Amino acid sequence: ISWIEINYVIQIIAKKMINLFKKIFGDSADITKSVERIPLPQTEEEKEVFMKRYLETLIKHGWVMDPSASASSADKATGDLAVLDPDLLKFLLSFKTLGNDSEDAWFVELGTQPDNLAPWENHLFIMESSVIEDSTISVILQGEDKGKFIYCNEDIHEDAEVVADDFFSFLQLHAYCVELGKDIIKNNQLWPFV
Repeated sequence: ISWIEINYVIQIIAKKMINLFKKIFGDSADITKSVERIPLPQTEEEKEVFMKRYLETLIKHGWVMDPSASASSADKATGDLAVLDPDLLKFLLSFKTLGNDSEDAWFVELGTQPDNLAPWENHLFIMESSVIEDSTISVILQGEDKGKFIYCNEDIHEDAEVVADDFFSFLQLHAYCVELGKDIIKNNQLWPFV
């Protein structure tokens, strides 16, 4: 195989990747913007680094966080809170508020009392947006799809779409979309949450 043939194959692959990117993120996608996803954590130490990078990404793009001192109570979760992934629970308990600077997308404050956990049937709302009325991101609490994150509009969970299979994959995708910005991800379900 010659270098000319290899170069030709690389150009074909690059064109297909650009078309795929535009299909996912719309025709207005800025294919020149290079954004790296935060690597998914494999160990407890990597989880700490991941969370730090995730929050740094949000803050760099105008998100505001009011920290909470209650994150340590995640280890003592009982009742409805005990069904949550421990990493998700620790994250939700780590802030009083966490939202974007335009105040149209935010994480739902969980609080420390189990009665604050008011799941709608089998879902716990973790994010809301006013960009598109009644847009939410929820985590499934039980059953075959337990732990998956879904996008829903107007509280119609029958039409919900899975956006991530687990907590860290959801945060990775959200950080990636925040980095890209609303102008680029117009056709993505996470657009209202950037």
